[in-house]
Amino acid sequence: MELALLGPLPTDQFTLRILLVEDNPGDARMVRETLASQSIVRFEVILASRLGEGLICLNGEHFDAVLLDLSLPDARGLDTLARMRRRAPFIPIVIMTGLSDEALAMKALNEGAQDYLVKGENDAPALARRIRFAIERSRGSSTRPLNEAQPRTCRTLGFIGSKGGVGASTLSCHLALAMRGLSKEPLLLADFDFKSGILDFLMEVDPKFTVTDALHNAERLDEALWSSMVREKLPGLDIIASSFGAVSGEETAEQLQNVISFLRNRYRWVIGDLGSGFHGNLGGLMQEVDETYIVTTVELPALRQARLMIQELKRVGRNPDSLRLVVNELPKRSPYTSRNLEEMLGFPVWSTIPFAAELRENRQRTISQHRATNFGKAIATMAQLIVGIPEEKPKTKWPFF
Repeated sequence: MELALLGPLPTDQFTLRILLVEDNPGDARMVRETLASQSIVRFEVILASRLGEGLICLNGEHFDAVLLDLSLPDARGLDTLARMRRRAPFIPIVIMTGLSDEALAMKALNEGAQDYLVKGENDAPALARRIRFAIERSRGSSTRPLNEAQPRTCRTLGFIGSKGGVGASTLSCHLALAMRGLSKEPLLLADFDFKSGILDFLMEVDPKFTVTDALHNAERLDEALWSSMVREKLPGLDIIASSFGAVSGEETAEQLQNVISFLRNRYRWVIGDLGSGFHGNLGGLMQEVDETYIVTTVELPALRQARLMIQELKRVGRNPDSLRLVVNELPKRSPYTSRNLEEMLGFPVWSTIPFAAELRENRQRTISQHRATNFGKAIATMAQLIVGIPEEKPKTKWPFF
């Protein structure tokens, strides 16, 4: 991912922040140089070479417009536009196309794009004007007041265990409780582990409906229907349970996209338990996750699987910046330091969670009954990093019940 400030320009000009999603280096350079040579407006351009990278750029960042190529390594055609619009419904999108793709570009206008540009056909002033006009048209057609702030972007956090038994489900539950204590914005804890999902048990809720029910009703989800499906653990913290049995296929992938799109407009945070290891549903789930938390222990089989998982996720196009490695159940006298683990895994350790005997010895206990102080402090610190609260501020006290 590349950050490029295009200038220099006079200091009395305002700046438009543009997300350029383009995998062709020549086309990207052409756009950057063209905008740099004009004198109408200052442009700050963030360049992403994949759709996934572009979606990550939108996490908590403000952009005035998106310049989007419809042919990318991880997305093609109108699906590229649809996924971008689901993530950024209020940001104007300008399609960039070649001469042979003008018919597709016209279809994109019907699907919500503000304009389209044929690559290489616009000089600097024309390109700048068309971007500005697209922004103004978007503002004029918006149902929101012009002075209303852009809504905060939903962040989806996926927790996956390098293997079974490393504690990914437990961490996702504790983190949800900690984040609920720090952030006053709505949060959903969703169980996407269709093999052995246990979030409802750990969180002591009695589900009537599951993620599968939501998928089957993806096309007609609304506030009333969704409220009947979830269980409210605490004010601002909803839970939806898993159902056993694999779900797969293109139809399910589209249903999942529709469900996540609905959730992004309803919650500030979505924490998903993705299960452990690689499984049939992981590919579709990963497309909808902003940040992936890979949980492992220091057992050699778990470390080996964590290394393989990181390598595979990078191979299939996941941006390394969106991956977080969490080492769970770290013994007090561990033979490994964070540096040792980083050298072994070829990837930096994002967080370490100390071993808590209570979590292993009292299997019958649920999340609300654990009072592991060191464990709680580590989870609270992890929540602070995600929410964006500096560590020097007072940590949230446990329990939250």
